[in-house]
Amino acid sequence: MWSTPRKRRRSPRFWARYVAASRYHYRPFVEVAEAPSVFFEGADFEQTDVFKFSLDNGQADFFGKGQVPGTILNQFSMDEANGYFQIATTTGEVWQDGENASKNHVYVLGVNMVLVGRLDNIAPGERIYATRFMGDRLYMVTFRQVDPFFVIDLKDPTHPAVLGALKIPGYSQYLHP
Repeated sequence: MWSTPRKRRRSPRFWARYVAASRYHYRPFVEVAEAPSVFFEGADFEQTDVFKFSLDNGQADFFGKGQVPGTILNQFSMDEANGYFQIATTTGEVWQDGENASKNHVYVLGVNMVLVGRLDNIAPGERIYATRFMGDRLYMVTFRQVDPFFVIDLKDPTHPAVLGALKIPGYSQYLHP
């Protein structure tokens, strides 16, 4: 982690950079949450590590680290609302059966990046193809043969719940508000 002054500005502003093997950055330059998806081939687990940094007066300070099972699809799989960090992940593989079959999950991390709420085993045998957080809701599409569309209530961060699901023929990969 380092910070450098930006050029061509009257007031000094600082950029914060965190060096990591990550494809996704969430809200850079305010609070940086790096979510490197980690998969250990041959191991019995998949996980996503989330690092939170606080940027204040050009100083970047490590604020906390959280860890959830599964891997994320993209930057739309993460959101922060009311001090809670929300993330949708997939574990397992679509072509596997039984315990190794794919499952989808929603996790809510508190201010300290500690798990406070979870919703597990959404659409077993499928994987996430699209997600969008809007207000107190998460809209999520999973896929194997037909796209199920889920609306998930996140109003109570400690008890996420599926409000409804709809099987839609076709293929969805992107949700837009």
